[in-house]
Amino acid sequence: SDVESFPGIPTHCIPDLLMVWDFLCTFGRTLSLQPIELDDFAASLSFRPSNDLQNSQPSDEQSSLQPQSYIPVYLAECHIALLRMLLKDPNSDLWWWSVLETPEMVEEEDEYQPAKKRTA
Repeated sequence: SDVESFPGIPTHCIPDLLMVWDFLCTFGRTLSLQPIELDDFAASLSFRPSNDLQNSQPSDEQSSLQPQSYIPVYLAECHIALLRMLLKDPNSDLWWWSVLETPEMVEEEDEYQPAKKRTA
């Protein structure tokens, strides 16, 4: 593939594209993802369904799909695999809520917590 030219991907995004693709290739087996070629991954990021794909109904005659019609499924599979990994990780609770915690959220939580009984 020509690294300088991925249709639909801005040039300044190519380093990020390569970094994410490398991550998915490295951890694909752990995430239970099928390997994907760099060109196909770039195409999945810049995919825009055509009117023909949106309006047509699949038929038995269309047994062989065009690559463009199924590429975005890979992105959904990646997102689901990463979410599953986070949900399975018992340590993710330790950092996940701390990232979402805001002062307002802490105040609301304190309002709903029962007052601690003082022991003498």
